[in-house]
Amino acid sequence: MNHAYPFNELQQQLSSVRNLLIVFPQNTNFDQVAASLALYLSLRKAGKNVNIVSPEPMRVEFSHLVGVDRVTDKITGGDFVITLDYPITNIDKVSYNDEGGKLNLVVKVKPGSKPITQEQAIFDSSGSSSYDLVFLVGVNQPEDLGHLLRSNQDLLKKNQIVSINNGASSLGTLNFLNPQAPACTEIVASIIKTLALPVDEDIGSNLLLGLKRATENFQSPKVNPDTFEAAAFALRLGGRREELSPQTATIGEKGKKKPSKDWLEPKIYRGTSIS
Repeated sequence: MNHAYPFNELQQQLSSVRNLLIVFPQNTNFDQVAASLALYLSLRKAGKNVNIVSPEPMRVEFSHLVGVDRVTDKITGGDFVITLDYPITNIDKVSYNDEGGKLNLVVKVKPGSKPITQEQAIFDSSGSSSYDLVFLVGVNQPEDLGHLLRSNQDLLKKNQIVSINNGASSLGTLNFLNPQAPACTEIVASIIKTLALPVDEDIGSNLLLGLKRATENFQSPKVNPDTFEAAAFALRLGGRREELSPQTATIGEKGKKKPSKDWLEPKIYRGTSIS
């Protein structure tokens, strides 16, 4: 696992940030979800505040991965922004008061100017601005983010981006790009090992399952020495070679939780929101 990745730069970033976001693309695959969840669990163990988000609901095929119930489909937090589609040169002043125990914003227009209408007020509850670092796993182009980008238009503009991808393109400020790698889990394993991030058997299991699926049980012609090194690393962590049943694939509650009614649905897995 000696690919020329920007490990030092990422380590410096992680040493000074707390709020992190991990996003994988729509039409995602098992490997991308496994890699994202392994990274999520490791960064959480490192004491970071991490949210993990998908543009689409989780499918039942991902239910064997530990932590899948923490994936949400919305980016939360951040500022609430009110934008007025109105010439700023016509605005005299902006003030506020708390009459009635509520926040009232008062926009006074200049004499002779047209009044502001409700239709000119645009509300944005985008939460992407509250994150210090955003990880994109397997994202090749902005369109892969679907509704997440439409509702958080500054996601790729105002945030430090770490792109992890075994595809041909990357969108990051820091890019962990390796088209020769058969799996994103191989790249994430390299990040976790090189940066000495916290590990446990659940992280190892997600990495190992992602590698097995992406390489067709290590039969893919793209399998290389780094792939086997990643698998060996996952096994040393205690990674399970077989998939867990859905009800045990939760954080720190293996074997204790009963499956919810959602498991009876044929195609979609709906996880819980992050508290």
